[in-house]
Amino acid sequence: MLYLVVGFSTIGTLNSCKNEDANNPSGGGSNSYYIKHPWGGGDWTWEKMTKDGSTYVYTDVWGGVGANINTSATDDGSEWYEKANIKGASNVSLGDKVTFTFYPTNGAKGDLIVQVVSGGGDNPGGGGSETGSLPAPTNFKLSQTSSSVNLSWNRVSGASGYYVCRALPSDDQYTVIEETTSTSYTDYDVSAGTTYYYAVAAVDANGEYGDLAEKSITFNGSGSSGGGGDNPGGGGGNTDPVPSAPTNLTAEQAGPKAYAYVALSWDYNSSADHYVVYRSTSSSGTYSKIGTTYSYNYSDENIVDKKTYYYKVTAANSSGQESGFSNVASVTIDKTIVESPAPPTIKTAKASNNGTTLTITWDYVVNGAHSAPTEVTLVSDDLETVLGSYILFDWTTASSKKTAKINVGDFVANNVLYDYSMKLKVKNSAGESYVDLIWSPKNSQLYVGGSQKKYFNL
Repeated sequence: MLYLVVGFSTIGTLNSCKNEDANNPSGGGSNSYYIKHPWGGGDWTWEKMTKDGSTYVYTDVWGGVGANINTSATDDGSEWYEKANIKGASNVSLGDKVTFTFYPTNGAKGDLIVQVVSGGGDNPGGGGSETGSLPAPTNFKLSQTSSSVNLSWNRVSGASGYYVCRALPSDDQYTVIEETTSTSYTDYDVSAGTTYYYAVAAVDANGEYGDLAEKSITFNGSGSSGGGGDNPGGGGGNTDPVPSAPTNLTAEQAGPKAYAYVALSWDYNSSADHYVVYRSTSSSGTYSKIGTTYSYNYSDENIVDKKTYYYKVTAANSSGQESGFSNVASVTIDKTIVESPAPPTIKTAKASNNGTTLTITWDYVVNGAHSAPTEVTLVSDDLETVLGSYILFDWTTASSKKTAKINVGDFVANNVLYDYSMKLKVKNSAGESYVDLIWSPKNSQLYVGGSQKKYFNL
């Protein structure tokens, strides 16, 4: 929301909630309601609202955009309230301490109202205090010539004059550029290709101003209109066209698995003021708004393991008019942490064929700290040559990955017996571990290293 600045002081706009019907029936059928909002402009979190008669309230720092309402702290089935649909949101600035009031009518549906408790950020004046009772000027219109933007509005009964205000998209407050008794104004201080936000407020004899009539226009010197009628939020017309739908939306899991989030991205759209992100837990289900962004990417942190999420995005102009949907992108969340397998434990060892064949069995740990291996290998440290003949290992690993048979292919002539060093390795996507083995046919023993440090008599 933009605020009106007179001189060096900030004057908040009128509280648009002052005439709200406090007798809005509850009819919601729930004893609890939760609100999700980017508090203070930070992370989106669900907070429980406090029951107050037939309404529910929650006070915290306004973070912009909009809010979700639900009967539980979950996105599924939540109702999205765009900023334009939250009554009183036009009077709130980022950093203001505000109270949300929810009037339920059907489940999580109803009226959501926001009121300023105290100002913050760039709004030292408090933002929501009422400074007058004059209504906003009606029939507020913007048009342009080759060198100016022209403003006009209907006279307000009881007004002694008017404030004419202007702001740029980067501003968070209006600046008064003219105090006039006329019902029109011409702004020559404009540049081609720039979007300007204008507001007009009626001023009474005490210098207090009333509600703002607001519109925006992109100056191009074409003589087009910035919109008219009695819509104080105005804008629109032909100067702020509805953007085309975003393209090439992608969704992928990102970050460490324990803190995973969904990273969304799409192609830049030069005609968009901002983007609106929608999500569903079913490819053919209902999509709910989960947020807006001024960038062409978005991070969704409110996700659950092993669940599939589907996303769509629209592009919106500065008046909040949205394009059609982008393509659908989906991602299935996997927060399972894979760790290296534990070193195998040798269970049995038996020799046969005059000590030239060794059969071993082993086991490995699978628990919360270690994952099962996807690969098991048995390797010799080296190949030895004796009298020009290789001593080779020939082994097979069973499908259970827990047994192996080792043969000496060419036993040493003259009954010379060697010790054979081997490694039994287990491996998965996170890493590998192994245990050292020394087979001694001469002593009919198998030595197992590592933490076992054990001899098997063959």
